[in-house]
Amino acid sequence: TSLFAKMVSALRTRSSFHELIRFVGLSPTLSMTTWRRSRPIEQSDFRSLFLRIAFVLPALVVAYQVFPEVISRSQLSWPFRAYLAVVPFWLLTESIGLAVQLAWAMMGVYVPSIHQGPLRSKGLADFWGRRWNKLYSDWFREACFDPLSRKPLLALAVTFLVSGLLHEALVNIPLLVVYGTNLLGSMLLYFLLQS
Repeated sequence: TSLFAKMVSALRTRSSFHELIRFVGLSPTLSMTTWRRSRPIEQSDFRSLFLRIAFVLPALVVAYQVFPEVISRSQLSWPFRAYLAVVPFWLLTESIGLAVQLAWAMMGVYVPSIHQGPLRSKGLADFWGRRWNKLYSDWFREACFDPLSRKPLLALAVTFLVSGLLHEALVNIPLLVVYGTNLLGSMLLYFLLQS
């Protein structure tokens, strides 16, 4: 799926043949927009990267040790528990993003962070569109929203529909196949409600 996503992004942007080959073959990003924010690494980038790693990795360990216990003992409602599960998931995806950034930093390239300070979001549009998972949000903007931008409500609905379908494939289908837990449709509903 990532090769397909990259090809869609490459077709939507004006790029030289060399840039397209480099993007499709080497980039850890799905969107040409994200890839174009990559730049040569600077010394201050290394300091920032190591400071973030020093915070995120211990927080990730604590979250996966403490959260399950706290949530299982709490009397919180199921929807609230589901929202709390975002914290360890955020730390996990942030850790994966930091590992990718570190690998590319060792090759002299600063690749943009996967998240852009999601805890500083000023609302849902800021969270989904500008701060959460830039790897995908830039791609959704290029592939789904921008082509329909003359009809913004339709563009937003299509973007969240595609995101919901993608989450169904990534979360609910494996849950069904591996654990026999059928939550099909829940991710799609969640993302359609966000629009």
